[in-house]
Amino acid sequence: MTAPATEQLEAEGPVVSRVDWAPVPRVNLLPREILENRRFRNVQILLGLAVVLTLVLAGAAFWWSDRAVTQARDTLDEVQARTAALQAKERSYAAVPQTLAELDYALAARETVMTNDVAWYRYLSDLADAAPADVAFQSITLQVPGPAAGGAAAATPASASTTADPFLPPRALGTATITGISGTYPKVAAWMDALDKIAGLDVSSLNNATRGTDPEHPDITFSSGITVTDQALSHRFDRKAG
Repeated sequence: MTAPATEQLEAEGPVVSRVDWAPVPRVNLLPREILENRRFRNVQILLGLAVVLTLVLAGAAFWWSDRAVTQARDTLDEVQARTAALQAKERSYAAVPQTLAELDYALAARETVMTNDVAWYRYLSDLADAAPADVAFQSITLQVPGPAAGGAAAATPASASTTADPFLPPRALGTATITGISGTYPKVAAWMDALDKIAGLDVSSLNNATRGTDPEHPDITFSSGITVTDQALSHRFDRKAG
């Protein structure tokens, strides 16, 4: 019975709370030398940590700089190798400008020489197609002058002199002479009309037409001529602009 009473009295007694803000006086009785030694050891520890940190940072800086130098050397070696390869390739192309200059000279020379080029094979076909059924050729002579010494086109018959034939077309370039055989004079006339219709040929003329004396073969032998104009030029060797 006494125990509960005691617990009740303790519960009903005054409550004591601890006050943390109350100052508590303390006195350090350690000698000053010990305190100085402790401070010195702390300073030593801090200095040791600073030295270690400095060494770590220095090692990291050295590693980074060495890595950067290695990368720079690798890049330099690669660039030098590429430069050497490009220089070797450049030497292999050293003759290209000279070759291009020679090619340009050859093309210019060909253009000059072939200034008055005419595709005669086409005219042979055109003449054969234009001939009437009763007309046969004995010879065909096509003549166009070459270029002048200075590289320009040769003077045309119409502009060669003031005494040139006034009936020649102004763009006359050369001449074509055709000799052949026909059975009748109307066929020869038809041949002359057909000759004027061929492109690049203009102003045809009949030089002569003579009937043969052989009674078995009274064929007419004729000789005709026509002017070749600059329309007949092929221009296949002209150099394209640009």
